[in-house]
Amino acid sequence: MNECEEMKVTCIEPDQQALVTLANIEYRISVHMQGTYREILAVGRCLVEAKEAGLVPHGQWEEWVRRNTGMSERQAQRLMQAARNVQTGSAMESLPISKIQVILSLPEPEREAMAEQAASEDMSLRELQEEVRRQQRKRGRTMNTNQEDSIRRARMEALADKQRSELPDVQAAALQAAIDAEDADTAAEIARAIRNRLLKDSDAEVALDRLGLQVPSGATFTAWLSFLRTLGEALVGSWAEYRQMLRDLPQQEGWPLAIQWPTAPGSEEDGERLHEQP
Repeated sequence: MNECEEMKVTCIEPDQQALVTLANIEYRISVHMQGTYREILAVGRCLVEAKEAGLVPHGQWEEWVRRNTGMSERQAQRLMQAARNVQTGSAMESLPISKIQVILSLPEPEREAMAEQAASEDMSLRELQEEVRRQQRKRGRTMNTNQEDSIRRARMEALADKQRSELPDVQAAALQAAIDAEDADTAAEIARAIRNRLLKDSDAEVALDRLGLQVPSGATFTAWLSFLRTLGEALVGSWAEYRQMLRDLPQQEGWPLAIQWPTAPGSEEDGERLHEQP
């Protein structure tokens, strides 16, 4: 048996909304106003029904509400909000509107459990407010933790992607794919990344400590002559030439879709692989 049948009032089906009269709603309100918290919510549903059906003449809503419920328009709005959000059979129906308003501040999935807890523990309004605030703080901490975890995972994934993108085989495959697609912009970007990696890998070959150079302690020209000769040879030697060829790659006629890669000194096998690399 539904609410209207319990109150001896004829239920109105959705397709019969036109038959609902303001007098009928006023009668139902007068009956519900004498009931419990559950009936107060029924009053709110009656107010929603009258408002949405446009049955109260324009400009007379506040006076009509006060005459039939004794409520101010603000109180009626709160009651209507509760009526819209509390389903029939909810544990919130056993609570006063003030407590329902507090519970409605929670996300919908959390409301019913809180209403059941409030009813079973007979919480005061202040106790309910404190419990709701506690849950909100807990949810906030959880959200912050989840957000931090997401950021941390994103950073790790970005780092892993960057590291993978710098692997020679990955770069070579990506360059070949761009060449096959005749995507010159992408091919140029990847080719520059490969070129920069090769330059970085060869930095050590021209470092002074790798050349066995010792800065002369004396100040005579003879003391510095041998040092300068060795340094000059390093600067114009095979590694220097190789590095300059890498820098000049973008000036090649076939760049970036038909690149002739230079051979690294002392590494014929690697050099041939690079030379054949698209």
